[in-house]
Amino acid sequence: MLLNRELVMRRRRRIARSMSALILTLLAFPVPLTGQVRCPKQEFRAVWLTTVFGADWPGGAANPSDQRRLLAGIYDTLASNHFNAVIMQVRARGDLLYPSEYEPWAACLTGTLGKDPGYDPLQFAVDEAHRHGLEFHAWWNVCKVADANDLAVTTPLHVVRRHPEWIRTWKNLTKDGRVASTEYWLDMGLPEARAYLVDVVLEMVRRYDIDAVHFDYLRYPGLEFDDSATFARYGGGAELAEWRRDNLTKFVRAVHDSVVRIKPWVKVGSAPIGIYRNLPGASGWQGYELLSQDARRWMREGIIDYVAPQIYWGLENNPRFGILAADWIKNAYGRHTYLGIGAYRPEVISEIGRIIDTSRSLGGLGQSYFRYRNVCRDSVIAGEYTFYSLMPPMPWKDGVPPQPPLALSGRVENGTSVRLTWQPPERAGDGEIASRFVLYRLGGTKRSRDDASAIRWVSPRTETSFLDDLSRPDAVRYTYCVTSLDRLGNESGPSNTVAVLVPRVAKIAKVFDVRDGLAEPVSTGRDILRAAYQVSSPGRVRLEVRDAGGNSVREVAGGFRSGGEYVVGVTLGGLPQGFYTLTLVTDSTAYSRGFVVGK
Repeated sequence: MLLNRELVMRRRRRIARSMSALILTLLAFPVPLTGQVRCPKQEFRAVWLTTVFGADWPGGAANPSDQRRLLAGIYDTLASNHFNAVIMQVRARGDLLYPSEYEPWAACLTGTLGKDPGYDPLQFAVDEAHRHGLEFHAWWNVCKVADANDLAVTTPLHVVRRHPEWIRTWKNLTKDGRVASTEYWLDMGLPEARAYLVDVVLEMVRRYDIDAVHFDYLRYPGLEFDDSATFARYGGGAELAEWRRDNLTKFVRAVHDSVVRIKPWVKVGSAPIGIYRNLPGASGWQGYELLSQDARRWMREGIIDYVAPQIYWGLENNPRFGILAADWIKNAYGRHTYLGIGAYRPEVISEIGRIIDTSRSLGGLGQSYFRYRNVCRDSVIAGEYTFYSLMPPMPWKDGVPPQPPLALSGRVENGTSVRLTWQPPERAGDGEIASRFVLYRLGGTKRSRDDASAIRWVSPRTETSFLDDLSRPDAVRYTYCVTSLDRLGNESGPSNTVAVLVPRVAKIAKVFDVRDGLAEPVSTGRDILRAAYQVSSPGRVRLEVRDAGGNSVREVAGGFRSGGEYVVGVTLGGLPQGFYTLTLVTDSTAYSRGFVVGK
């Protein structure tokens, strides 16, 4: 036993030494991590982009050019990390990021409430989001309209000055009863206040090409809200809490029904309080009982398309993220649930990978993070979003897919890339055209369009050409196809396919012997070998370099492989001179090809 252990240790030391001299590189994407394996093909990925007090944007940018540049950079970060939506705060405190006949310019734009910034920030934000391939969700703080301070006289007047009869004061108290802050809230029991809000929402929907309206602060501030006079006038004998819930529901229903008539593709979403009702292991500030917020009713009645509940806690302590997430997903009534994650909390960001995995395993259709600055440089989130993901479709809004693209073709350029081009399709049966395209590259470990890793590119808009880099291939040949997406995420069937022999490994392809399963290694550069192997049926494989004595120097590739062709590369710098073999071991047999390392 001791002798065997000593031999094992010697072998381990020998392998460890060899690792510094022999670097073996798979010429492909790395073997996916656990979270990446489960990366769904369809998933909503967004951040809340906060504008109140300039928190995320515009920050310290004081002029239009700097503000545009900063926002474009934010979108660059989101798109490069495979996010597909931005939830941007458009109405924070009864003020707006666009010119309106109802409400004044947002104070965050210039530092002064009501001051014209000299351009239309919302128009730029929407256009730039679409240029980056991001859906734009216009985030509205509905009921809370101001922090208590002396609001300037503006044109138009702030709603607190224009309609003081609609406003109620709310005081936030400390534990010992002192006033911590004072806020102004709209009394949602007043029909005229609700109608006013609907008018402001619809002004934005009509004017801008937004993808969704996203409501926050769609609730009461607490049980002690001062609406007794309104309740006496409009309560109609109902219980107070239920009457308040119904007031909010009437607003949601009015917005939804109007949006469907005006622009049926625009989504209506909300970010409710993370605890709907207290649960064992997940209790605290609950929306239904304390804040008169019944987001489940909105989903049950079909007057909202998605919720992004603010589940801003971790996995281990009360209230537990997993318990609340499961509760929301279970009670979605066929609508979408995107889980809101409190990335501003250290205990949450430290668990972010596990939280994303929990969201996916429970069947959540996506995640949104509060807020942008807390996640923009987080490497764990970037690792979880290695691949593109498409927006989950909403069949209750539109279930008709677009037509497939036409005439896909490929042309190799400069021996290291291939230019793919195609033509847009005709209109679908519902009259809609394709709004974006999805390019798939199949080969190597990517065998199916159902696998997110097979998505090579998603066009930001209606581009019909893509230059694919082939400098690091993981297959001898690739097969491409392209599909169409409509505005609500319905995907067409595939176009025709195009097969491309990878120029860089064409020499390997010529000597590839299917019967033997492993090609002769071919030198393609100084101290670099490349070889291809083929797996005839799915199973486990191991590819390794062995020295003249048959000892394994290093495993090159291993794990489960679907049937198909694969390409590997071996860097030989520092490897001692001598004879070696590249050996492929499968469940049923082994193949070896020899090569010599000389001076």
